[in-house]
This record gives sequence, C-alpha cells and structure tokens, in this order.
Amino acid sequence: MLLLTTLNVAAKPALQCRLSSGFAAAKTEKVTLVKAGTLAEALGPHRLAIRELTVEGPIDKKDFQLMSELSQQGLLRKIDLTKTRIMRSGDNYDEQAGIFPSGVFAKSLLEDITLGDLSCVFGNSFNGLQAVRRIVFNGNLGHIDAGEPFNQCPRLREIVFNGTIFSTGGPTLAYDCASLERIVLNGLVVQIFLGEPADCPNFKGYEVNGPVVLSGQPDVIAPQPTPITKQKTLEKLHQAAEMVDESLPGDGFLKMIRSNAKYVLASAISTNGHRNTALRLLDEAAAEGFRDVSDMENAPYWEPLRQNERFQKAYAQIKANDQKWREENDYMLVLKKAGPYVQDETPLPDFTYASADDANLVRVRQYFRLDSIAGTGDELSRIKNIMYWLHDEIRHDGGGGIPDVARNAIDLHRACKQEDRGLNCRGLAIILSELYLAMGWPARFVTCEPKAYATDSDCHVICMVWSHNLGKWLWMDPTFAAYICDDEGTPLGIGEVRERLINDQPLVLNEDANWNHQSMQTIDRYLYQYMAKNLYYLSTYQHNGFQSEDYGNRKPGFGKQFITLAPTGSDYRDSKYITHDAQYFFSAPSIKK
Repeated sequence: MLLLTTLNVAAKPALQCRLSSGFAAAKTEKVTLVKAGTLAEALGPHRLAIRELTVEGPIDKKDFQLMSELSQQGLLRKIDLTKTRIMRSGDNYDEQAGIFPSGVFAKSLLEDITLGDLSCVFGNSFNGLQAVRRIVFNGNLGHIDAGEPFNQCPRLREIVFNGTIFSTGGPTLAYDCASLERIVLNGLVVQIFLGEPADCPNFKGYEVNGPVVLSGQPDVIAPQPTPITKQKTLEKLHQAAEMVDESLPGDGFLKMIRSNAKYVLASAISTNGHRNTALRLLDEAAAEGFRDVSDMENAPYWEPLRQNERFQKAYAQIKANDQKWREENDYMLVLKKAGPYVQDETPLPDFTYASADDANLVRVRQYFRLDSIAGTGDELSRIKNIMYWLHDEIRHDGGGGIPDVARNAIDLHRACKQEDRGLNCRGLAIILSELYLAMGWPARFVTCEPKAYATDSDCHVICMVWSHNLGKWLWMDPTFAAYICDDEGTPLGIGEVRERLINDQPLVLNEDANWNHQSMQTIDRYLYQYMAKNLYYLSTYQHNGFQSEDYGNRKPGFGKQFITLAPTGSDYRDSKYITHDAQYFFSAPSIKK
C-alpha cells in the first residue's frame, strides 16, 4: 500500500518523527514546506525509497539538488513542483527568486518533471538529462531563453507549456534531443521567437492550442489573427496584463522583457477597442524603458490613438528611451565616439615573448604534436589549422570558467580531458597563445572589454599572433573559430579590425566561424554587435610565454598587471599600465619602444 503524506516542516518534532516513520515503505510522497532549503528534513531518512514526489511551498537550489541526488542514489523518477515558489538562494543570476537554477538536474535520472510559475529559464537549464521523457510547465512563464535550454536529452519526447508564456528568446529551444516529438503550447503566448529545434530528427512540430499574439517565426508558429474577436482570448489578454508584473519581477534583463510584454499586450488589447487598459500598459512600458519607436510610428493598430494625449506622452518617453539606449548600447556608435589613439611618450616596458626554444614551450610542442596539427602548408594555413584544432578539441563553456590548475596549455588540456569539461574564452585563448609561441610565432591573448566594463562583465578574450610572412598581427578567436579579413581576403589584426569598424570599411568573417559547431556566426552578430561592444579596451600582459598568467601576475588583483590600450578621455583604472598609443601596443615583436 502506498503512503501519501502531506508534511508541514514547521510541525512539532514529535509529529515530524511520526510522519516520517512511514517513509521506508513510501513510493509516492507529497510534502508542504514553509521554508526553502528544508526538503531533506521534510522527507526524512527513508527518502531514497520515494519514486514520485510532489512538493508545495517555497524551495531553493538546495532542494533542487536534493531531488537530483535522490534520482541518482534512490528511486525518484517523477516530481511535481506545480505549487512551489523558487526563493533566492545566492548571488548568481540563476539563484534569484523565480528563476530556474540552470543545470541543477544535469546528472539526474528523473523521467517526468513538472514545474510551476517561473520568472525565467536560461539556456542550458536542462542539459544532458539522460532519462527525462517529459517536461511540463504548469504555471506562468515570464521568459524562456533560446540558448538551447533543452539539449542532449536523448529520451525527451515532449515539452508542454500549460500557462501563459510572456516571452521567449529565439530561435532554438531544443538541440540534440533525438526522441523529441512535439512541443505543446496550451496557454496564451504573448511574444515568441522560437523556430524549429536543431538535430531533433523525430520532431513533428509545435502543437499550438492557445492564442499567439506576436510570433517572430510565423512560418513555424503562426500568430493569432488580429483583431482577436474571441471573448475567451480577450479575457486571457486582460488576465495576462494583470499578471505581467508578478511573472516578470525585478530590474535589468527581466525589466526589459516585462516592458516588451506590456507593449505587445497593449497593442493586442488596443486592437479590440479596450483603450484604457491599452494606454495603461503603454504608459508602464514606456516608464520601464521600452524603446521600439519604429513600431509605434508605423503600426496600424495605433492609428485610432495617435491624437490621444496619453499616447503622445508615452510616445515621447519611448523616443527618449531609444535615444538614451543608442548612446549607451549602440555599440558601433559607442565605438565611433571613442576618443582617438595618440602617440604617447610615457616610458612603458617592451612586450616580450618566450622563445620556441624555451624548455616548457618545447614540451608544449611535443605534448600536442603541433607539427602534425599545423600541417605542411604555408604559414597562414598552419596558423589556422592550430586554431581550428583547438576549437574542435575543447568546447567553449562560458559559465564553466577555468579549472583550478596551473594556467598553461598542458595542464588546462589535461583537466578538460580528465573532467570532460570545456573552458571559457580566456582559457581557450591562453592555450592558443602558448601553441603559437611553441611553434615560433609571437602571440598574446587579449582581453577585449566594453566601455561599461565596471558594470558589464561580458568581455571576450581572443588571440593575436604575429605572421612572419605577412609582417603583421592576425586576429584568431578559438571560441568561435573566427578570423577577419578585408574585402580582398587579407587577414587583419585586432587594431586593423577596430579601425575599419570605426571607418565603415568592409570586413569579412570566415564562413565557417561557429560556436561549438552548434550555431554558425554571422558578421553582424559576431563583429558588429558582440565584438564592437568589446573592442573599447584591449589588455594583455607585458610578458608572454608559458604560463603567462602565473608569471607573477595571477594573484589578488591580477588584472592590475595588464597593459591596457584605452581611447583618450576614458576612465579605465584596472591595469598597471594604461596607454593611448596603438603603435606601441601593436608594435612588431622586434620593434623596441
């Protein structure tokens, strides 16, 4: 006989003991928590026998981790968290209230997962779940990222959304899920940008059973025709308007998503003649930073309201939001407005490079068998071959950081193979610079940072390598297997790329640039958006050789050991040396200042 128990962990200790005594025979359990992080206490000593578990009340990352452990060490296969509330458990982005903790079920053997209300689900949240067959979202969902939140789940057959979805990223929701057959949308969808899953050969399509207001991929998921006339759908829109603040709380990224959702809801409700609600949502969207001026100016659904005073006030605010955003986040504009580089007479140390005859670099060359990897072609082909090899050998894992080993090519490579892990962009660039140095090409790994470096930690690290034949530095990015040429096919260095971006000169990204062979890179996304943002400040170490980052540099505040190239008029403070002299920073290895 199965024992179904509702347990309140705030109950008296004697009662807790009496209830938990039946857990040894339990297969199905239901517990109600009053405090997050107390699931282990609630389930008691016989929790490994539980096969199906329903949890209600507040939970946190610790409770998720316990459920994962119970599936690995015990019998737990099915969980229902419909009536839970995720509480803050730390300072990381995925440890905040309402946000699903990314990767927490990565090694679990759970087969059936049901979740409740969520503010956000980030990419890679459900990565590598080997046993899961079904994932259901029973509550409202503020935003689900499309950085492949469902990937490498070989038995996953269906993903079901029963509540309102306020926003999605795009285009790839699922990747490499061989058994995935369908994704079901049963509730209202405010805005969705999802396309077809990637490498899911059995996928039969989306099953859309609820209204869709805005679709960024209408050939895949068709939007609900407008005007929306069904009373039930209109009621759902008004309900969503009342829930949007609760579903997308807070500032930052979620605030931006919330303002977009309010604008889309306002447009749909306005189409149906409910002006007061539409104007209220429009006011709130404008106040929270919505900035799509073009849609406000051109969309036909706003025509009846264009002379309305509240509409005009909201339009003025949205226009101001757009201008402010461009001044701060139009990265090409920010880069073009940067102060110029100038020759600087301040004495600075020469950049130095370890010789390929250095004993450690000889060891690197032998360990990796670099001569075989490089091949017997011309110099440029050998430089590219090494970069391509590293890109294939170690995957990029931006959230995984760098293992706690000596920061040299050999130890980092060994750690990746032993732990079956990847590296962030810094780790990859450190290895690539040493591979080049071991082959006799001077090289530096370069930290590329945005103007807002103090608040925007999303920098990127690439490699600059000296071509003896071309007599110049070349841009090599192992994270994306990327290099840049001019319109005549001549490879370019970092300084040249930056200058051509500012001057609107042609640039060409290699066609096979990609991220982990999962998504191809376009020149617009990679260069004109991502790298344009991160080419404001450029920093490297003065000495470049084996284990450069440990060469008296990696200690508390090791960033202070950098030499940073900064535009004139900037306020960069995180380096030991700051220069505005590009000629010095990009000097040929044999040139002394």
